[in-house]
Amino acid sequence: MIRFLVIAAMLSLLFSTACSKEEGEKVYSTPEGKVEMTRNEGDQVQEMTVKTKEGTATLSMGAESIPGDLGVPIYPGVDKQEGGTWSMSGEGKEGFSSALLYSADPIDKVAVFYKDKLKGENPQTFEMAMPDGKMINISIEKGEAVTHIVLSENKEKGGTNIQITKTQD
Repeated sequence: MIRFLVIAAMLSLLFSTACSKEEGEKVYSTPEGKVEMTRNEGDQVQEMTVKTKEGTATLSMGAESIPGDLGVPIYPGVDKQEGGTWSMSGEGKEGFSSALLYSADPIDKVAVFYKDKLKGENPQTFEMAMPDGKMINISIEKGEAVTHIVLSENKEKGGTNIQITKTQD
């Protein structure tokens, strides 16, 4: 899996600087696998998928959609953050999905939503006072899957940054 991540990171750097600036989808083949990239009108890489024999990794920048396999409800009215979403699947059931989101609502309101929606799933909650504001981590385990919801106060814009990450072994 580490080799797969290294390949994905290297290809990400290579293709973010070396690709032509044309809109649309491009496919590049390497001895290790295949890279598919989609650019939008603003010449931004919108999505990149790296496929190797060890699995598939997809990175969506400024994502238009949120992965459906995060395992928790999405807070109503969120905006997608810069950096978008990331998902990766390997051989068997292992995988990883993550989304960066933002809500104009205060952190305590967002935390109440998640605690209420997940109360039947026995979530573990940790709250911390950080120099930049409050941070709340809510974790749930479902079989071999673990989902973390990290809420942090956004001092610049107000509101709450939300990062949801699901891993499965």
